[in-house]
Amino acid sequence: MERSLHQTSGTGEHKRLVVGWFSFTCCQDSTILLTELLNDHFDEWKRVVEFRHIKALKTKNSLDGLDVAFIEGGIWSESQANEVRQIRENSKYVVAIGACACTGQPSTSRNRFASEQINERIRWYLSHFDYGKEVKKLNEVVQVDDMVRGCPMKAPSFLQILQCVDDAIDLLRTLQLADDKPVRTPATASTGVGVIEAPRGLLYHTAKVDEEGVIEDYDVIVPTAQNQINIENDLKDYFNENLDKDEETLRANAESMIRA
Repeated sequence: MERSLHQTSGTGEHKRLVVGWFSFTCCQDSTILLTELLNDHFDEWKRVVEFRHIKALKTKNSLDGLDVAFIEGGIWSESQANEVRQIRENSKYVVAIGACACTGQPSTSRNRFASEQINERIRWYLSHFDYGKEVKKLNEVVQVDDMVRGCPMKAPSFLQILQCVDDAIDLLRTLQLADDKPVRTPATASTGVGVIEAPRGLLYHTAKVDEEGVIEDYDVIVPTAQNQINIENDLKDYFNENLDKDEETLRANAESMIRA
């Protein structure tokens, strides 16, 4: 992480980021990686992060008032789906962690089993234990706000999202908006242009209205359109130079290039 999580806010105090970590059907490799990250970040995080729910590290856990829930694993049953829905109801943000939660693979390979491939022993397990008809990835059950791909998760992406959520929560807690009433002006025929710097570049809006204030024409030039040719050329060069890498790595790096 390029910079530390917040330790103070605009009021001189910073409420700790309330985090929940949840594991469903998977190998829990991202949980193992998280414990490794704690070796490097524990002293920093213990001042600014409260792990309110993380069964791998503590026995007393709670869903109450989570700022962000990190969820790994596929959803194999209706009882797991109900648990995930409860987590979603108690969390401001939900982040899918790892391949099983993000893509469903390899857990969803069970969905492709033909009935003739299922022998009596497998059929007995499916009928006597808490298995649903199909395995689902996380966003097929609840709304997901972000993803950290990989098997295990990509550590830099996890740290980046943790920082972004902390920034967002701190902003929402400290932001004070003035109670300004809209200014009403008489309608006149005119053309207006607005320019603002967006995350990817300059964003242009142009509006033309008639004498009654009705919009006759509107045009938007977005940064993505301005950068489209460069994005395509950069992706072409990247893929041509990295065809030996696995699909997950190619996808993650391509998404980073597009977002940038």
